Amino acid sequence: PGRSEGYLYKGYVHIDAGRMATAATWLSKAVNFAAPGETVPQLTLAHVELIRGENARALQLCNVVLSSNPSDRDAQSCAAACKASRLASLGETAID
Repeated sequence: PGRSEGYLYKGYVHIDAGRMATAATWLSKAVNFAAPGETVPQLTLAHVELIRGENARALQLCNVVLSSNPSDRDAQSCAAACKASRLASLGETAID
């Protein structure tokens, strides 16, 4: 644990290059090596999964962060984006 930075940076390189599947692979490794309480790898992977159309996986990652820190605004925002994207893919609209 705590050695996620290298994997995270490799993920960023692939995001910049538009290679989301490869970015997801590196970011998954970053999640596996993240120190307890480190949320950047999970939330970055969640955003990549959302871009890839993997809404359920993205929401799962956001919910893991929220389960340990319900007030994490980045995770809350991520979860909301996942839910909105899911509704959009179903042709529905969100009503507050």
